[in-house]
Amino acid sequence: MDPSRVDFNRVATFVRIVDAGGVTAAAATLKLPKSSVSRSLTQLEAELGAELVVRNRRRFELTAAGRAFYDAAARGIAAVTDAHDELRRAKDEPHGLVRIAAPADVATAVLPPVLTAFVRRYPKVQIDLCVTGRPVDPVRDGFDLVLATGRLTDSSAKVRSIGAVDRGVFATPGYLRARGTPRRPADLAAHDCILRGASGKRDRWELSGPAGVVEVAVDGHLRVDDLFGAIAAAAADGGLIVLPLEMSGGDARVASFVRVLPEYVVLGGVAQILYPALRHPPLPVSLLCDAIVEHAAGSCPSKRPDSGVRPAVAGARR
Repeated sequence: MDPSRVDFNRVATFVRIVDAGGVTAAAATLKLPKSSVSRSLTQLEAELGAELVVRNRRRFELTAAGRAFYDAAARGIAAVTDAHDELRRAKDEPHGLVRIAAPADVATAVLPPVLTAFVRRYPKVQIDLCVTGRPVDPVRDGFDLVLATGRLTDSSAKVRSIGAVDRGVFATPGYLRARGTPRRPADLAAHDCILRGASGKRDRWELSGPAGVVEVAVDGHLRVDDLFGAIAAAAADGGLIVLPLEMSGGDARVASFVRVLPEYVVLGGVAQILYPALRHPPLPVSLLCDAIVEHAAGSCPSKRPDSGVRPAVAGARR
């Protein structure tokens, strides 16, 4: 028997015939002519090359082959029914695992209030957050949502912008007592700054404020490739640190920091959400994506004013 030649609608009708106890009862249940139900049974037997029912007008009886086929087919129909019910329940009540990847700055600035509110609202949803500094592709790496900043690599994923993650310059009171408080962007060049990213390059912080956009070349004795390691270094009076504005009160150590040059923001890159280009994305994924975008709309600028001039540059000490 070639399974591809079997009409599974006829298989479902056969299961309904057996459950109803005969062709007449099944026709009434299905609201079909008795002749149609009987013809479906005959055609199924022809496709299978086996007699499923003993033709006896006085009673309905399965053959040995019919009993074996019914037992297997009924399990299959039940599994399909359960799967359909599961999909229907998922539409009514989101549940399941959502995997997210994000760099530390974006994860700490944008996600904590969104994720905690989301799982309270949808308690059957679980979230797996991977905080990573490496480029992540949602399709290649198996994530439902990926938050990223800067230039995106080629990907088949869909993209939604959530605005820019702006940052500020912070330090501990102890560091500022020892080294003084910067009063203007150029003063940053005389301070120890906690540097991030790869070594061997000139570090520049781009600040936007009352005097426009100023690009400051900075230097320092510590370079840390991890945000939380940088926070620990700054908390030990190690120097000035650039942090997302939205996270300034989310960590006990950060809450004790003092923001310097509060009238300036360090311009951050535009953050985006990447997700696989599915025709029907899982409901928890689409709902969480919408929640992140909605939250970011109130905290991440979507556009920058065009100053029409290039940033001024302040020099670094050496």
